[in-house]
Amino acid sequence: MKLRKVIKSILPHGLLMYIIGQRLREFSIENYRKNYIVPEIDKDPKILLGDMPEQVISIEGFGYSGSSALIDFFKEFDNCSVWGFSDVKDGGKLARQHSNQHACEINFMRLAGGIFEIEKLIESKNMFVNDALINRFISLIDYSLVQAGKQNSFYNIYFKKLVCDFLNTLIDFSIDGLDYSYFNPHLNNFSKNKCSIYFMKNLSKNEFISLSHMFLEKLIRAQKVKKFLVLDQFLSDTEYDLKKYSNYISNLKTIMVYRDPRDVYMTAKNLNIPWIPVNQIHLFIKWYKLMVKNIPLMRDEASVLIIRFEDLVLDYDNLIKSIMEFLNIEFSSHVYPKGYFDPAISIKNIGLWKNNITVSEVENIKLIHEELCEWCYE
Repeated sequence: MKLRKVIKSILPHGLLMYIIGQRLREFSIENYRKNYIVPEIDKDPKILLGDMPEQVISIEGFGYSGSSALIDFFKEFDNCSVWGFSDVKDGGKLARQHSNQHACEINFMRLAGGIFEIEKLIESKNMFVNDALINRFISLIDYSLVQAGKQNSFYNIYFKKLVCDFLNTLIDFSIDGLDYSYFNPHLNNFSKNKCSIYFMKNLSKNEFISLSHMFLEKLIRAQKVKKFLVLDQFLSDTEYDLKKYSNYISNLKTIMVYRDPRDVYMTAKNLNIPWIPVNQIHLFIKWYKLMVKNIPLMRDEASVLIIRFEDLVLDYDNLIKSIMEFLNIEFSSHVYPKGYFDPAISIKNIGLWKNNITVSEVENIKLIHEELCEWCYE
């Protein structure tokens, strides 16, 4: 096992985030201008930018709900570009061989400090809020780069170039080279680099959405993606505001994956996942209800398909047919069936709540079934 993986496996989550924090803030507009020389993408878009995909597909889940299985499934198609994690442990043979290829969730839309948050506050006239929006977005971009891995040339060059261009459309001017962040010092407590204060242009919400739409389109086109682009957790914010999402990405379809809450509970407990409150069963039930509360509102939407993880495993042939018909993907493009997602392997993740559980866990499973019966797989 590589040293990096060993360290990640033994460090507490909070300490790991602190260490990642120490590496943040190296990407600022000031540092970018000094340290990066990249091609001028916009000067010849016909050469350096590819076409937009016919369909953008966002795969959504909410914490061990099984959405990564669907990410692996789409990696089996020769006409799909997939940005997301592979399930190396429980995936098929090809998943284990190509686990690092685009292995990251797309975080800069939905996390705090991301584009959705900027949209909500873009019309604020508060200069401290404006500075915080830019600084938080830069920190989020750096976090995404750390998670994605700096060795990827796309993230090193094109991604940074496009982000910098996007930020320049939002920023009116900045005060750079400061030893201290005078406006929002609490946002830069990890930084050892020089700080900047940012002043934003006076933009309406619609203007910001339009600029963001163009940024996302360039980002996608710079990757020269295939006919279908599949994104991992691109929009997963539990709001599921489909109208808002469509403003940012054209020709967007969403597949939501949910899983029996009893198996989510057992998985999180077995893996000791700190951010899922399995040690307080009433909190776990409240958490799960929060995760799924808006899913029923999407059932009748033509651009959304809601599936169970259990059906993907136990009713594989019928469900993948429904998925491919929903997206109008040709069956002939499924060139590596079960190479990344193998239901024969994933079946072991179904019905965990039935096996080798303690007396207290039995009581908790009963309570979960009582409170979350409609989401349980029978």
